Amino acid sequence: MYFFYRCLYKLILVANLEKYLSDKSFLKIQYYITHKKRLNLKNPQTYNEKIQWLKLHDHNELYPKIVDKADVRNYVKERIGEEHLIKCYGVFDSPNLINLETLPDSFVIKCTHDSGNVYVCENKEKFDKKKFGTVCNGLNYNFYYKSREWPYKSLKPRLIVEENLSRNGKTPADYKLMCFNGKVKFIQLHEDRFSDHKSYLYDINGVPTKFNNVGSESDNDTAPMLDMSVIKKMISLAEILAKDFFHVRVDFYFVDNKIYFGELTLYDSAGLVPWFNNGDEILGELLDLSFVDNKKEYKEKYDE
Repeated sequence: MYFFYRCLYKLILVANLEKYLSDKSFLKIQYYITHKKRLNLKNPQTYNEKIQWLKLHDHNELYPKIVDKADVRNYVKERIGEEHLIKCYGVFDSPNLINLETLPDSFVIKCTHDSGNVYVCENKEKFDKKKFGTVCNGLNYNFYYKSREWPYKSLKPRLIVEENLSRNGKTPADYKLMCFNGKVKFIQLHEDRFSDHKSYLYDINGVPTKFNNVGSESDNDTAPMLDMSVIKKMISLAEILAKDFFHVRVDFYFVDNKIYFGELTLYDSAGLVPWFNNGDEILGELLDLSFVDNKKEYKEKYDE
């Protein structure tokens, strides 16, 4: 059965047929390929199952505004202040509108309507047109179709150019605070994301957990100690940003003794990264779906 679904999934992607599948059908196939088990939409229990369920049912009109990397800046500015925003050099509808001469020697270019499409330019004298072109290609793709994260579906494709927070060629650590019902419960730490990527997971007291996602290449037993004075400030800021959401991940950087906002993520890893040591079940218990209006009606509609 797995081999059949794997071949079917490859065919769908190669033939660009994903646009013709319903969200439910696509998610069921994608989930089965990733987790090697059927997706339970009738009574989801695990974290990854519930994330798929939320994609289908939790359609808050605020979501498209906070996943857009340009528009979210207004949301952050209003709630925790402009001082936590990374300096923005401009938002552009076309790559042809970007004038390198007006930019500093180092900067970051990324798409506003997707995730992970980034070019870090350390020296514009060595501007890499190929890497820039890869980012620009993202303007032609609707990120929604990748894993049916509906808030991305109607976003306008644009490019945003921001200050480069790297120091001496080293990417700053990425702190990802997982919030449930407006409260931080766990903290992910990602180091060297573009080279020797390592990630760790902690509770709110800075104690490494016994579980982590399989995408982590590191053992939590080797996790570095967190600066809890900084973490406490991040938790305070994250909970202000998270109060309008039942579940969201709030990302920060800490550079030059200052906390910078990274992004808000509604569907951590699209619910497609397995967790070990019962992490999927532990997080699933924290994610309460009872908030969604007409949940019973939705369950009956999507019962298998």
